[in-house]
Amino acid sequence: FTNVDVSFFDFDTIVKEIAADEKVTVMEIAGRTIAGFEGRCFQLIGETGAIGEVCVAIDSGVLLSLSGVIEGDRGTRTLSSSRAPSPADFELPFPVGEPSSEDLAEWPRQASAPSIPSRRIAGDLFHWETELPLCPDLQLPARAYLLAMGEGRFLLAGEGIGPRLIGPDCSVELLNPDVAQYFGDGEGSLYYGEGSRFMDSIRSAHYVVRQSPDGTVTRLAGAECTPGVDCEFGLEGPSDKVVLEWIFWIGVGTDGATWFMEFIADAGRDEERYRLRHLSTEGHITTVPSQRSLHSVSPVPGPRGLLYMADQNAGGWLIDSTGAIVEDGLPGGIQAFAPGRDGDVWRYVQGANDLVVRHADGVEESFHFAPEAELWPDSIAVQPNGDLLVKSTAYTGRPGLWLVPNPLNRSR
Repeated sequence: FTNVDVSFFDFDTIVKEIAADEKVTVMEIAGRTIAGFEGRCFQLIGETGAIGEVCVAIDSGVLLSLSGVIEGDRGTRTLSSSRAPSPADFELPFPVGEPSSEDLAEWPRQASAPSIPSRRIAGDLFHWETELPLCPDLQLPARAYLLAMGEGRFLLAGEGIGPRLIGPDCSVELLNPDVAQYFGDGEGSLYYGEGSRFMDSIRSAHYVVRQSPDGTVTRLAGAECTPGVDCEFGLEGPSDKVVLEWIFWIGVGTDGATWFMEFIADAGRDEERYRLRHLSTEGHITTVPSQRSLHSVSPVPGPRGLLYMADQNAGGWLIDSTGAIVEDGLPGGIQAFAPGRDGDVWRYVQGANDLVVRHADGVEESFHFAPEAELWPDSIAVQPNGDLLVKSTAYTGRPGLWLVPNPLNRSR
């Protein structure tokens, strides 16, 4: 039924319909007086946001009003006059049973320890949440990556959706879907790899590209070559003279230099398919020799112009532009990492449910963040003001996105 707002209804039929709809979440809102009864009111929240409202009498539980659109029957309901409550008003028209252990295992649990303050940006509400998301209509893929763009903006992309820029007002700007993955400097500029291995089967060209906040696109590195003639990969030299291969990761250091990784398609072993490069602020490209395999490494710009190498299967280490290991024995593993301000590196420790920051001096701070007991973040990002964005695939398979106000403001 649509746009209904009356005083009394067929209680049995309506309760059956609401109870059977598993896609509807009920959230209590401010009550009001209806037809002389003091009402307790609830908002009905569907997949696309608020879809209706229901109010019942506080003293008797009698249904007072129902309004909105509810999936299912769109017929009319019989209006009854105001009357005293009867025993029939309190009889449940549907069976009620205890949940099974299987049901409880799949039901999201609230974390027992207090979590630092946060605000949900998007995603389905848990049953204990009382505030609607900031962007209730924002689509979240199961797995995604985030980029902080400053001024409340961020980039979101992942499985099933192309890259899009989300504004502070929840506006969505679609970006070039042909770009495999974007990278950012946290100040509003986007970096990405451009080109194809064999352009028109005659020329080959790959470039490191920067898109400034005003939309200006600049090629920072890369040159064309003719396959079989002058395509000599892996060389060092001026950024506009070096021929590059496919670029699948880019990062900007605290000193303004650009790091990037190339994928070597013709390499024999997986361990040989990756080449780490350093582009200085003077425009010179060098190859960064690696003392360890890059096959399972997720690089993150670190302090003092260094690069934090987080190995998914082992630990982490810091290297300089010559490839020398400056510090070893750092955290690695399958965690979400992100560069912060002033060389900070943030990560989320799943299991402990902690956001951990490693400062440039090596000191670490932990902040318990657990909007759900079984949270599994797959991406985090840090805004220029220090606020964090945390994107997760929840234990129940429902992705969520949260805004965490700068935790460091709480520790200072």
